[in-house]
Amino acid sequence: EAGTFSYENSGAITAKTGGTVTGLSVKAGDYVEKGQVLFTLESDSTRRSIERSRISYNDSLRSLENTYDQLEDYRITAPIAGKVIQKTVKAGDKLESGSGGNASAMAIIADLSILTFEMAVDELDISDIREGQTVQVTADAVAGHVFTGKVDNVSIVGTTQNGVTSYPVKVTLDGEENAALIPGMNVSATIIIEEKNDILVIPASAVVRGNLVCVKGEGASEDAVSRPGGGGPSERERQEGANGGNAENRTPNASRGAGSNTARSMPTLEAPDGFRYVRIETGITDGNFIEVISGLSEGDVIRIPESTGSSNDAVTFTRESMRGMSGMSGMPMGGGMPMGGGMSSGMRR
Repeated sequence: EAGTFSYENSGAITAKTGGTVTGLSVKAGDYVEKGQVLFTLESDSTRRSIERSRISYNDSLRSLENTYDQLEDYRITAPIAGKVIQKTVKAGDKLESGSGGNASAMAIIADLSILTFEMAVDELDISDIREGQTVQVTADAVAGHVFTGKVDNVSIVGTTQNGVTSYPVKVTLDGEENAALIPGMNVSATIIIEEKNDILVIPASAVVRGNLVCVKGEGASEDAVSRPGGGGPSERERQEGANGGNAENRTPNASRGAGSNTARSMPTLEAPDGFRYVRIETGITDGNFIEVISGLSEGDVIRIPESTGSSNDAVTFTRESMRGMSGMSGMPMGGGMPMGGGMSSGMRR
């Protein structure tokens, strides 16, 4: 019986939007795959609309990011690890935003694992100070305990007052053994500039004229006569001779000339019966004791001047350890805050 065929599947292509045909990739008789691009259209109004939408999208995206950033401001996190030493707000308080010096601190956190303070070192001692030197720190609030720190920085920018220049030295203390120290405490610090073990030491007050000691024993005194004519005392004698060899009391204005009457002639030293004066070579001192390099032997008996004891006082000394030190006292300690206080110009224990 007569009939006609029809396509099982067929589809008509229609434009879903208005525009100008700018591309035609097929012609009649070509075989195409499903989804293959056959025509392209272009519309100026649509392109402009897309650009406006793209700009609007980017603006909205930036606005969203800014909102997220502002949201983070409502979550205040700790800037460092440490202990909260002050808190000024409580739940329910209304706070105003602020920055810079006008903003009030909600809380203060301090890293107490490392404490710092500054000490002023006299110009006579600053040349002996080096980074890394050990510093012994004591506090009246923690009696009987010596804390240990290190010289962290030696400044070359000094401050001059009454003709004497001092230089700030930064000291740091770290470690759990320093946990008893609290910022704001008054401390005393001593910088160890040299340390020796198993040395012969005598009281610094026993040394007169810089290098003479009164020793028990008969015989002529060594260098115990006056010195006539212009040589004058040595630099060390000028600084230490007037106070029994104690360098702690030296001053930057000590006499340096050889023309004065004092420098031209020194009175003769008369040793008591049974004693004689001996010239010694000295080393480091902590202000209380002084090292004897030569001139005395362990077991020698020396006489202490009357200014520090009885005229008959005599002491036998043996070897021990000693540190040469430079120090100061009365320094309040705080985290990174420069502190004041006076500095002895010599070395002391």
